[in-house]
Amino acid sequence: MIPTNSKHERKIPPITIRKNKIIRSDTDNSVPTSPNSDNEFRSPRHTSKAFDLPTKSPIKPTPNRYAMLVENTVLNDQEMANCNNDNAHTSQTDNQSNYIIQPKTNDSTLKIPPLFITNITKFTQFRLEISEVINNNFTATSKNEKIKVNVETVDDFRPLTKFLDDKKYEYYTYRLKNEKDISAIIRNLPTSITEFEVMEELRRLNFPVKSVLRLNNKNKTPTPLMAIQLENNPLSQDIFKLNKLLNCIIITEPRRKSKDPPQCTNCQRYGHIYKLCNLQPRCVKCNEPHHYSNCEKSSNTPPTCVNCNETYPANYKGCAYFKTIKSKNRNNSQKHSQTESQPIPNPARNDNAINPTTKIPNPTTRTPNLTSYADITKGKINSTNLFNLEQIPNVPLNDNLQKTITEFIENILQNIQNIISSIFNSITNNLSLQNLNVLNWNANGIKSKKSSLIEFLTRHKIDIACITETHLKNHETFKLNGYNIYRKDRDHIHSSGGVAILIKKNIKHYQSITPNMIGLEAISITISTNKHQIKIISAYNPPNKKIQKEDISKVFDNHPTILLGDLNSKNQIWGCLKTNPNGIKLLQITSELRIIISPLSKPTFQRSGRVPDILDIALISNLPTTLHHQVINELDSDHVP
Repeated sequence: MIPTNSKHERKIPPITIRKNKIIRSDTDNSVPTSPNSDNEFRSPRHTSKAFDLPTKSPIKPTPNRYAMLVENTVLNDQEMANCNNDNAHTSQTDNQSNYIIQPKTNDSTLKIPPLFITNITKFTQFRLEISEVINNNFTATSKNEKIKVNVETVDDFRPLTKFLDDKKYEYYTYRLKNEKDISAIIRNLPTSITEFEVMEELRRLNFPVKSVLRLNNKNKTPTPLMAIQLENNPLSQDIFKLNKLLNCIIITEPRRKSKDPPQCTNCQRYGHIYKLCNLQPRCVKCNEPHHYSNCEKSSNTPPTCVNCNETYPANYKGCAYFKTIKSKNRNNSQKHSQTESQPIPNPARNDNAINPTTKIPNPTTRTPNLTSYADITKGKINSTNLFNLEQIPNVPLNDNLQKTITEFIENILQNIQNIISSIFNSITNNLSLQNLNVLNWNANGIKSKKSSLIEFLTRHKIDIACITETHLKNHETFKLNGYNIYRKDRDHIHSSGGVAILIKKNIKHYQSITPNMIGLEAISITISTNKHQIKIISAYNPPNKKIQKEDISKVFDNHPTILLGDLNSKNQIWGCLKTNPNGIKLLQITSELRIIISPLSKPTFQRSGRVPDILDIALISNLPTTLHHQVINELDSDHVP
């Protein structure tokens, strides 16, 4: 213990012994220490401000992480040799923490997109030309009459695109990842807020906004959604952290990518966009080498698709080439997802070390599948697949007991199948024409009226519905719970025409073969009642086409037949206000083929501004009973059911 002079006097500083040498702490040549260091002792009651002042030899951080700049040092060679290595390490660490070297972004780490050049007849000359522009190595591949060029760095990509532009080569490529714009969707913005107000507010918040667009729904009604496009820089990423704009609570999220393959509006080809397309322009309407804004095609001339040469525009979603590309992309994405979902094998795991007493299951054995109600009624049942006692592990059963249990289960399942089949057959056989409700309706577009149609079918207990002018396209789906739907859509770019039949699933029926027609659009089914098989046809004859005898004779035969639909045939004989040429022709055809026209009591065509008239009629042949018509002023169309 070192003695002190008094209670209030400062204690004598200690003496430090390093490597058998005595070094006093109060000398001027000592290494400066921090006020809180253990190398210098001071009383906690007498803390002087002098200890908080900066030392005489501060260490200044510099960009050089391996050099130490010490000013005003008075250390001699002996003291430098006796310095503690730990203190030196601490000083170096502090210097590194004060100066952090930011890593540089190298353009070579970016994924360089390929370039596709067309109309290259002399590849050797082309290779020599681009070799003078490109500094590094490159590869070329011939693919679908195009030359695919891959370069290694951005410093080669940009000069090559400039060279191709100057030489006016026809090519297309893709944008670099760091050059793509950032797209975002802002939700919950009132529709009264304009696009200009949103753009000004975002620019006030220092966002590099390029465009703002208010999104509309399919009815062209504005929605509380806005699409934002920003430049690609670090500030743009903060848009997704924005939760308040113009005092409105919003939700900002990335814009979803379209599932459809991109289509270039310059050349109308798929797989790239117009911004980096230098191919020859093609018109979306007439397939001529000009931009669609300069097209002089008349509306009477049918369009021509660039990709398949069919009679519709190149951006038609029903194009066969578009469907092929979309299906190919979907299959590739499914294969990619399946590959990612496979577990990665663990090489450290020894799968060969298996306990000899462990029972290895047969890889060909499948888990028993559950049989549905529909499979039982159709007779698709196999009791041995449902209950295979050999698949149940660790069940010590002898052969006789196992055989008895299997036979017992088979008998139970067979009895259940017979009971369900008898109930199903009794329901089907009780169907007769007296209690069959059939709907005949010109929908003038069925897709937008689906909910009202479901309510009508349920409330009026409709068994079969013959719908005309469905306006459905081949690629569109339309389903109703409890009904089978048979359709014949018009193969046209515009939504028009089309017929369909809706029939309850518990009615025994099958679809009849409908021959090719000249002008009539028709689809037919055959139902089985307790005594007869009846053909029901849904037909539509466009108003600009003449009704043909060949079409009517093809759908009527010796079996009981009912044709329901809109034939656009008027005749005063069956209650119309006037007679048109189709009405005269239809009366002549039905008289020759011995077909009965079953008229209605009220007009079914009720368009505003037009006089109501009868257009939806029924034609019957060899029917063992009569039809009872009822016109109901419901459903949203210019025809009532």
